[in-house]
Parts: sequence; structure tokens; C-alpha cells
Amino acid sequence: MDIFPSLLSALAQIPGIIFRYIPFKDNIDKKQRRILFILYGIMMIVNIVIFYISQRIFGLDVLFYKFYFIMGGLMYFVINCYVLPKRLPEHLFVYWMIAIYILTIHSISAIIQNFFSVETENIIRLIAQNILFLIISVISYPIVKKLIDITIKPFLQYNKGEYWKTLWIVPMFMFCASFLMSINYVWIQDWQQIASRLFTCLAMIFICQGIAYDFKEMTEKIAINEKLKFSEEQIRLQKNYYAALTKSMDDAKKSRHDFKHHKAAIERFIQTNDKKGLVEYYSILEQNVNESMLYTGNAAVDGVLYYYQQMAEKNGIYMDIACKLSNNLNINDFDLCSLFGNSVENAIEACKYVKGEKHIGIRSQIDGNQLLIAVDNTFDGNLKKKDDDFISRKRNNEVGVGISSMRDVCEKYDGFCKFESKGDMFMASFILTI
Repeated sequence: MDIFPSLLSALAQIPGIIFRYIPFKDNIDKKQRRILFILYGIMMIVNIVIFYISQRIFGLDVLFYKFYFIMGGLMYFVINCYVLPKRLPEHLFVYWMIAIYILTIHSISAIIQNFFSVETENIIRLIAQNILFLIISVISYPIVKKLIDITIKPFLQYNKGEYWKTLWIVPMFMFCASFLMSINYVWIQDWQQIASRLFTCLAMIFICQGIAYDFKEMTEKIAINEKLKFSEEQIRLQKNYYAALTKSMDDAKKSRHDFKHHKAAIERFIQTNDKKGLVEYYSILEQNVNESMLYTGNAAVDGVLYYYQQMAEKNGIYMDIACKLSNNLNINDFDLCSLFGNSVENAIEACKYVKGEKHIGIRSQIDGNQLLIAVDNTFDGNLKKKDDDFISRKRNNEVGVGISSMRDVCEKYDGFCKFESKGDMFMASFILTI
């Protein structure tokens, strides 16, 4: 019988463990989850041992159990912070919110068992209260879980440190105000106290509802800002595209204008039988043509690549292009230019930080009903990520809009993209259905 209260008290910690785990479970990988459950198990055993020893030495009263309940929750809180670090304010907010719920359920359980067993000794009262607590926790689990899922959980995905650094203080003060009403040797004294705790719990629910509204508003603002950034990026790319086409057209006009001069020079070499001069002149002419001509099979992409090729040359970057496309792809030219433009621009931006050799390789080919594109570039090894997105250096460490745009294009044509690094090379790969 001595060990049974210890086991039951440890089991009474489980609802709090579960409710503090639910908001973060999507942010925990398999390895972290395994570590978390192992530490939970160890802490459960430690709690049983501590409760058993303390009970044997000091006896059992309500005040001891109150502090055991708080300290037990704190231990599991520390475990959560250890396994999922860098989210301390969020952990604190969830800890105090769930502590309010647990305190309210314990108070309801205590007042129910007081109604039926006023003169019973402490150990029996504790066992009865814990059994009632577990029953009420099971009954209320679907409601509390749904509340967490629609309020706290989605908002935790919005990693806004300043918000949480302030917000967690509110439920802490609410809990302290409710707990200090009965910090003596009784769990709950009258119906006024239980009413006060119920109102505190209701306030917690409305805070969660307010968080849900905040989350909805913030996500809408983020979506609008992302659309604006994307539109700005598309407009900028379109300007570059038309500038490249204009440059290509000007070069073509210049080539046609210069053709008669080249023709006259070649005829002169032939008339004078100057074979050596003809060969040298042809070599120079061929080199100039190779430097200025770029042909992938798609006029729009030619213009974009030509534009960025000139930009790369200005920055001392060698660009190697071997692309096979077509003007008859079932892909909008603007989407295709957006894909090539964003990927090559990112490659040029990355190469600017390289101190040694700067190189960009661009490859594309058609394989059946798929278009395969690969853009590789040297980089300085400094790669910052936020979740699955890369951080842009030129956007004050925000997620780059270009990558989001490229993902959207790939998804539009039932394809996908992949970004990876190996050594000093960064590789972007795209597959689109044509």
C-alpha cells in the first residue's frame, strides 16, 4: 500500500506531460522524440522514488503534494527545454497555461472528494483525489487537445521571439494568483475559491482564443508581404528579361550592320590570296561570335542567360552554359525565365563571396516528358537555413523570395526542386513536366 500513492501521484503527472508535449510534437524529429520519451521514463521513476522516500520520512499532507505537483511539472519542463532548445519563452507559456488547467482539475477533484469523505485520512484522500483527477483529465482530453490544436499549436510555428518573451508572463501571474489563494494545508476551502479558479481557467481559454486571432492576422500579413515581395521580384526579373532581349536585338542589328564590312574584308583577303591573313581574321571573327552568341533553343531563356552572363563577367565569374531547350515547351516563357533567372542570380550572388575561383555551371535537357535543369556554383561554405528554407544575405537574413518563386514554378508543372551543397559547391536541381 505504501508504494501505491507514489505510483498514482506519478501517473497524475501524465496529463500535464501530454498537454505540454502536444504543441511541440511537430517540431521534434524521431531522434529527439526517442530521447524525450527516455527522459520522461527516467523522470517518472525519479518522481516515484522521491515521493516514496519523502512520504516515509516526512509523512503526507496537502502542502507537500502541492509543491510536489509544481516541482514535478518543472522537471518535465526542463526536459522539454533540453530536447527542444531555443524555444524557452514558448515552453514557459505552455507550462504555465497547462499548470492553470492542472490546478483547476485538481481543485475540482479535491472538492468532489471532500464532499464524500471529509473525515478520511490524508493518504486515502490523496488516492481518491488522484483517481478523480485522472478520470476528469481523460474526459476533458479531447476538448483541451482541440483547444491546443486550434490556438496554441499553430501559433508556435510562428517563431516570433519578442511576442513570446512578453506573453508567457501573463499565465504565470494568473497561476500564481490562483495558487496563492490556498497555499496552506488544504487543497481548496470553499466554492468561492473553486469559482475563482474556474474563472482563471476560462480567462486562459480566452487568451488562447486571442492568440488564435493574432495568429490568423499575422499569417495573413505574412502572406500579403510574401505576395508583394514575389510581385516585386517578378517585375524586376521581367525588366531584366526585356533588357536582355533588347540587348540581344541591338547586338543582332549591330552584327547585321557589321556583316558587310566583314564580307568586304574576307573578299579582299581572297583577292590578294592572303591565306594567313584570312585564317587570322576568321579566328578573331569566330571568337567574337562565340562570345556574343548564346543559343539554347528558346529565345526568351537566351535573353535572360545573356543578361546574367554579362553580369557574371563583370564580377569575374566564369559561366559555363550547355542548355538544350525548345520554343514549343508546354511551359510559360515567363515561368521558365523566372526559374533560370532566379537560380542564376542566386548563383552569382553566392559567387561574389568566394575569394578563389568563381564558377557557375548551367545545364538543361529534355528527357521524355520532363525538363531537367541543373545550376551549380561555387560558394564560400556559409549557408544559413531556417527550417527548410535558405536565408538570403541580401535581405537582412530573411528567407529568400527567389527560392519560394522557384518552388512555386516547379509545383505548377508537377515537378520539384532540390537544393544541396557538397564541399565548396552549391547545387540546385529542377524537374518540370512538359
